[in-house]
Amino acid sequence: MHTTGRVPDWTIGDRLRKARRAAAIGSASMAETLGVTRQTVAAYASDRSPINRRTMIAWSFVCGVPLEWLADGLCPPGDSNPEPAGYVGGGQIVPMR
Repeated sequence: MHTTGRVPDWTIGDRLRKARRAAAIGSASMAETLGVTRQTVAAYASDRSPINRRTMIAWSFVCGVPLEWLADGLCPPGDSNPEPAGYVGGGQIVPMR
């Protein structure tokens, strides 16, 4: 029996991590690009440290995901997929061409 679907309640850290992985960007590269340490990237992605708006905008740009999705989990108008491009679930990332 199939029940109705449920949208996961992802934190900002979850979305940061998914966006980085979907873009195939390592934590060291992300840290260097943002001008922070790898520990800071890990702290953002595990919700141990809040990410400021400026850094979130840069993260969004680097990963190629909409800022609205990264910040709030909302899909921009016209986009019905609440996942970053290339994300197919279960932690599997399909590279975009």
